[in-house]
Amino acid sequence: MTGKESIYHVNVPYLVFEKRVAKMDMLMKGLARSFIPSDWSLIQKHSIEEVIWGYTDPVLERLKTFGQTDSTDFGFFMNQNDSKSFEIEAISGKERIKLDKRSIFK
Repeated sequence: MTGKESIYHVNVPYLVFEKRVAKMDMLMKGLARSFIPSDWSLIQKHSIEEVIWGYTDPVLERLKTFGQTDSTDFGFFMNQNDSKSFEIEAISGKERIKLDKRSIFK
């Protein structure tokens, strides 16, 4: 794997945005939703490298314009700068994974 392969993942900025919007009144909800591009959804497709180290999110870009966020990027290990040394193991799901009671409680 090179990290350039594409994967589908949960769009964390989307979840945060939806949680904040849920607390707004109807007028503010309508205004907030006008920031959302039509292709922005709960499930997104990015390269593995982007998901780990960061990608520019279109809604975060728009929110930054209004001072509502500090960053336009999101990544699970963004700004780690190789300062921590650890391995990340990702299961692709390509092979069949079998779980039984014994493997769960090991």
